Amino acid sequence: MTLQNRRAFVLYAALALVCAFYPAFFGELPTPLGNGLMLLPDPRVPADRNDEIGDVPTQLLPPTKAAADAYRHGRLPVRMAAQGCGEPLWANPVAQCVTPTTLFFLFLPAAWASAAGATIKLFLAAAGMYLFA
Repeated sequence: MTLQNRRAFVLYAALALVCAFYPAFFGELPTPLGNGLMLLPDPRVPADRNDEIGDVPTQLLPPTKAAADAYRHGRLPVRMAAQGCGEPLWANPVAQCVTPTTLFFLFLPAAWASAAGATIKLFLAAAGMYLFA
């Protein structure tokens, strides 16, 4: 490895570290405050919360909300520009772009829309199994 290649490598490594820790340099959290606090360990014993359900507000609801917002604004939910370099919503099964229960997110708050969608899905699954049996 030549001296010029080493300098370039060190420069790119330093740039990556600065980009990764940019919010911390200014006293900010790298995630929104509500999501970041859920990911901190909880020292209370016995634990009175379930730390395993952090995926709902951080991974499951944002794509579904983005799909509902796209429908609300009259466009197809092709891409979620706020995540990564533009997450493909239409190809993401978590976003539920073509699921009829996504319509609940258009007129209900996220918690009620998720509960209503789960209720309808469970009812249809039970009814289908009853008819099959």
